[in-house]
Amino acid sequence: VRVAVASALGRLADERAVVPLVGRARDDAAEVREAIAIALGEVGDARALAVLEQGLADKNEAVRLASVAALGRIADASSVRALARQLGAADSRLARAAIDALAAIDDLRAITALLDALGSEALRADASEALVTRAIEDGSRVVTALVEALSGSRDAPTTDALAAVLTRIADVVPADGATATLVERVSAGD
Repeated sequence: VRVAVASALGRLADERAVVPLVGRARDDAAEVREAIAIALGEVGDARALAVLEQGLADKNEAVRLASVAALGRIADASSVRALARQLGAADSRLARAAIDALAAIDDLRAITALLDALGSEALRADASEALVTRAIEDGSRVVTALVEALSGSRDAPTTDALAAVLTRIADVVPADGATATLVERVSAGD
């Protein structure tokens, strides 16, 4: 019954549901905690951030995954640090879910965390895709961050990944003036 109530409150997507959902977030049943995390993501209210960040440390994998996904749906920049910590999780599903959540957040710190994930061979493909997706929304900022990361990169695999992402962005993102100039500078070796 508690799972059904949490699910119904989430589907309503009414911000008045945040307080009762947050109040039950420490339920003994993992299924209820998972349903609450999902519901809080559907409501999308930043008042749920602290509870969802606590859910990242839950002993149950489904609750952790639901908490990451909910943070991505809310897409509040204050969650970047907590999500970025999940990139180092032993659970690759959790790290990949954190990449998806970070890609949804319109903040330079989220872009930086995704760039850092390129250093992990296990996360490189997902982080690359997330950066390309983010560039569709904000090409200039992503390209600027990529160029800065390229200039400071000393690791060949990471440098290659950065260059590959930049090339993909150039192929799929219509360049505004600033983005085109940056891509031209990088292509020219500046």
